[in-house]
Amino acid sequence: MRSLSFKAADVLLSEGLRPTIERVRQKIGRGSPNTVSPMLERWFASLGQRIAGGTNPSANLAAGNDADGVPVSVRNATRLLWETARREAEEVQRGELESVRAELQERGNALAEAQAALVQREDAFAQARVRLRAGILAAGARDLGKAASGTRDRGAPGSHGAGRRDQAADRPALPVRREPGTDTPRAR
Repeated sequence: MRSLSFKAADVLLSEGLRPTIERVRQKIGRGSPNTVSPMLERWFASLGQRIAGGTNPSANLAAGNDADGVPVSVRNATRLLWETARREAEEVQRGELESVRAELQERGNALAEAQAALVQREDAFAQARVRLRAGILAAGARDLGKAASGTRDRGAPGSHGAGRRDQAADRPALPVRREPGTDTPRAR
């Protein structure tokens, strides 16, 4: 009955009404004036200390407050609010974490695709380089073959002009005289 009287008086005070014996009885819904009166006296005696933030735990507990003087209902509501906010924050954080993980997975996949394309391109370049080198070597070999066969043709017996050139190369050169005052050579 004591805690009910204290709670009823606190509710009346929070509503802006002065707790009286009759009002406390109406809030509780039972009790005689002789029972409620001493409870209300104790409530008024602890009120000053509760307002001033008193540290009397027995008075606080009797008034429906916890050991710190905070009403239990306020403490419970605060705890519920904190737990709800914490759970919602964890859910938001989990959602953001999943979003970031999905984005990282997409970026990883894109990077793997880009690396595979780069490897393919490097392979294609390497193959093209090999073909190009083979083509250059083949063309060089053809050119050398043509040059070698052309030299052989000129020097072969019976080819036109080959013997004359060789013979001319073996003869000593004739001295050339120049006309006085000109650069033109004069034949002998």
